[in-house]
Amino acid sequence: MFKFFSTAPVIKSDTVVKLERMGKTMQLLQAIEAERKNVFSNTGSSANGEVTVERVGSYGNKKGR
Repeated sequence: MFKFFSTAPVIKSDTVVKLERMGKTMQLLQAIEAERKNVFSNTGSSANGEVTVERVGSYGNKKGR
């Protein structure tokens, strides 16, 4: 089935699997939610700051196009 607006990866990266094994699933989800809520930034961090995510393919302030 084709999905138009799917933003979640179909395959988990090695980093995501590693974080899940370390018990950091909640922090990972918090960081993803924070990234999606902030329209002015392409990064998000968990509540305690342990995990930070950046949107794949994004251009931040210090990156060129």
